[in-house]
Amino acid sequence: MITKWLHMVDLGGNPWVLPIWSAVNHAMEKGTFPRVGNDVRELGLYISTRLDMLPITIGRINTGWKNLHSEALKFADKYQFQKNKDGIGIPVDRAFLI
Repeated sequence: MITKWLHMVDLGGNPWVLPIWSAVNHAMEKGTFPRVGNDVRELGLYISTRLDMLPITIGRINTGWKNLHSEALKFADKYQFQKNKDGIGIPVDRAFLI
């Protein structure tokens, strides 16, 4: 049974939504905009989380591609496919793609 755990917070995310929330909150205080429900606030968090994940995901793809490319350069001719010659699939360890 898990008895201890850590919570991690990603500081420095994409602040795109902050000016929008400021304007919405200001308009709600003035009474010129209807109250925003939790579903709308959740949507802002949902989009922000995905925007924060994009650079991490792209970085992993770029690193994985570089690792895969350098690994492929090590293999002999028997792995190469050509017009009239079948090759063999290169075994890939998923661990080095991350």
